[in-house]
Amino acid sequence: MAINDLSSPAPRQYDLLRRLLPQIETLAWMQAVWLSGSLARGDADRWSNVNLHVLVDATLELDVAAALCDCIDAVLPEGWHCRLRTEALIRGFSLVPDRMDVTRGGVHFDVRWVGLAQLQSHLERYRPLRLLAVQPSLSPSVRDYLDAPWPPLTPPDVESVAANLAYFWIALSHLPALVNRDEHLAAVQRLNDARQSLTDLVVALNGAQRPPSPSRINQYLGPLQREAFEKTLPIHAVSRDSWIGQAVALIVLYRWYAPQLVDQYAVAYPTALEQSVLALLSAEVDGWPSVVKSA
Repeated sequence: MAINDLSSPAPRQYDLLRRLLPQIETLAWMQAVWLSGSLARGDADRWSNVNLHVLVDATLELDVAAALCDCIDAVLPEGWHCRLRTEALIRGFSLVPDRMDVTRGGVHFDVRWVGLAQLQSHLERYRPLRLLAVQPSLSPSVRDYLDAPWPPLTPPDVESVAANLAYFWIALSHLPALVNRDEHLAAVQRLNDARQSLTDLVVALNGAQRPPSPSRINQYLGPLQREAFEKTLPIHAVSRDSWIGQAVALIVLYRWYAPQLVDQYAVAYPTALEQSVLALLSAEVDGWPSVVKSA
């Protein structure tokens, strides 16, 4: 399938695909190739990641990672940086060949591969998809399965909802140590962990599971939800008062959304954990309010 979106708002991404896809299609064990993420949804821009997936013939003895790295090397003579390489993922960044011309390079990309036995669970995690290439030998049923219209978002996972309800408090439980040690950078990280778990909870309340991308959050929240989260971000100074203020703002949001999630997904509210963490914060963080009022 030709990649011919020449007028796309994502020119660098399509340049990478136009070069890489024909190389991957030559691999004898390649059965299908498709896109996920913003390029599959149709809302990609010039800063989007390329999320490429390959169905491989798992009956063969393969070093898939090495073969795909060879493909990437062949089509990116200007070079690329391999950020991560695992048994089923290559994560890279294409280098810019000419600093005066950024129509090529500067693209973050993931190449994942999967065998037929894991295909269903893989597609449920990484959706929607845009099919790019299929080997003629691939069974019609599998091709139809890949070519079917997949909903853009994965339904919420009840276990993840329960885990995030608890993890919010676990993240905040680290604040006494960080505030009292003046570990400001670590305090920011723990507050972001709490904010992230709460964000995922609100997306679940909206009826979806957010895709595994750190670069897209706005579109999965309603306008008022987004505004409420953004109000938890400002700080007046690098100080304990700022971290207390952010933590309190997040707790107020949590107490608004968590009971709704408990009702919607029939999970337990972590009452004992909440009470323990609040007791710890009250006893060990000077300036912690005696009462955190709900919204």
